[in-house]
Amino acid sequence: MLPLLIQTDLSITAFIFNTIPRNPLFDSFFSFLSLQGISVIFWILLMGYLILKEEKKEKKFILYFLLIIGFSYLFSDFFLKNIFHRTRPLFDTTIAHLYYCPRDYSFPSTHALLAFTACGILDYVDKKRMWIYYLVASLIAFSRIYLGCHYVLDVIAGASIGLFISYISIYLLLSPLHSPRRRPRSK
Repeated sequence: MLPLLIQTDLSITAFIFNTIPRNPLFDSFFSFLSLQGISVIFWILLMGYLILKEEKKEKKFILYFLLIIGFSYLFSDFFLKNIFHRTRPLFDTTIAHLYYCPRDYSFPSTHALLAFTACGILDYVDKKRMWIYYLVASLIAFSRIYLGCHYVLDVIAGASIGLFISYISIYLLLSPLHSPRRRPRSK
């Protein structure tokens, strides 16, 4: 069963990689989205904007958000990748590919995991712009396939784990911040 899944994943990834047209515009766009620091900075700036725009003074939320993103990064890069040891795809060996694809293991995609963790948390806090969060997270995740840094299954797993982490974090950390305080009953 597992070899069939791996072979299917390889075939789908190769199909996507070889079908999407390569051009300087797409290369620049997806390379920009794929820079690890840029994507994390994007989510932090977006969160800061929301807090200022909505005039929320919840400093605990900022701390929790940063801790959750930090935990997600460590969990993916230092724990999960070292369990699965999946090598990265070798569809492209150009300078751009080598520059944007780290030399560590492939499964799961940390970019997708972080993007969907941030997306899930920001969706909880700000429902009005949820389509923007999911669009950006999906583009970041897809950029990893476009650049040849990950297989489709790496990205799907990263996105799924990221959403799971965001839901657990919301339940354990964030929902108590937003729940109304209980008032004593009046007699």
